[in-house]
Amino acid sequence: MQESALTAEKKNNFKLALRFTVNQEELQHLCRNLVRLIEDEAAKGQSTGMIAVKISRAIKLAVDIKFEDKLINDEEHPVIHEGKDPEFNSFKANIVRGMFITFVEHPQGFPGFFDILSGIAGAGLGLGKIKIAGHEDPVKFEALKQFYPEAEKLRIAQIELIKTFMCPEKLAAFPSIRLGTYTVLTGCALLPFYSACEKLRYPEQKDSEACIESACNIVKFKFSGNSECMNKFFSQNLFKVLFEELFAHESTVFSIFQ
Repeated sequence: MQESALTAEKKNNFKLALRFTVNQEELQHLCRNLVRLIEDEAAKGQSTGMIAVKISRAIKLAVDIKFEDKLINDEEHPVIHEGKDPEFNSFKANIVRGMFITFVEHPQGFPGFFDILSGIAGAGLGLGKIKIAGHEDPVKFEALKQFYPEAEKLRIAQIELIKTFMCPEKLAAFPSIRLGTYTVLTGCALLPFYSACEKLRYPEQKDSEACIESACNIVKFKFSGNSECMNKFFSQNLFKVLFEELFAHESTVFSIFQ
């Protein structure tokens, strides 16, 4: 009887971060808070980078609330909107982009150290090439720049994409809610990359809107908590820890969207 109760309790609790967990109701409150935050900031005309920063602040606040042994509710917290805008840091952003692109697109899912460095250099400097699923030949990073979507179309698509991930079922599929939030934000930040890949693959058949739509579907598939790509990435503790450490800095969160 006691074992059944413990099992039921475990199923109804989800890892937030570190040793902290949230129950089903708290997770629903958190997701509603995140969606409301996204919609409010989007209405103000905030960039996706700043919206992502405030989402990361909301997650840190949730961890602080649990540290104080309190429950997460629908209460709004002005502290999320306080503080200076982070500075642009291309180095940190390139590391995150390079790690994920290399892991997600690697044929075996377990790239070596040289592959990781090549991915970071390619994502950051626009050098080299990478094999993308669906493309016969490796894609040159330099060739993608001309196919990036218009800024406003991209912003609208990214905001809507981020919102689709902010639900209990999707975030609970990750090893922790914090790691899941960081991961889906990274996936949404790579939307222009995947949109450009689609345009390069179908230069005549697809217009900008169709490429963005296809890219959204790619991100939803590859950056979900149940995807094989993410499971392989999370199994590599070194890169998982490095990713969480980098994302603890607001400059990283802000810069991956630039």
